[in-house]
Amino acid sequence: ELEQLAIAPNPVRDLLQINNTLGVSKFKISNIFGQTIANVFSNGDSEKSIDVSAFQSGTYVLTSFNKEDQPIGVAKFVKI
Repeated sequence: ELEQLAIAPNPVRDLLQINNTLGVSKFKISNIFGQTIANVFSNGDSEKSIDVSAFQSGTYVLTSFNKEDQPIGVAKFVKI
């Protein structure tokens, strides 16, 4: 079962802050149709900010992956 990622603010306009990112090597952002919108790489720090200002308004799924490319966390967010 995937861990729930701690994100804020939600809904978001520009910068999405993710708080529990220790051990994460990559984030994938998908739209509600499952299409990948962005891959964002991380160095495993405990926090990460992702600029979503260029995204169209809508609902997105954020998935985190470990260095073995296995999904470990997930969160839904709304871009306004």
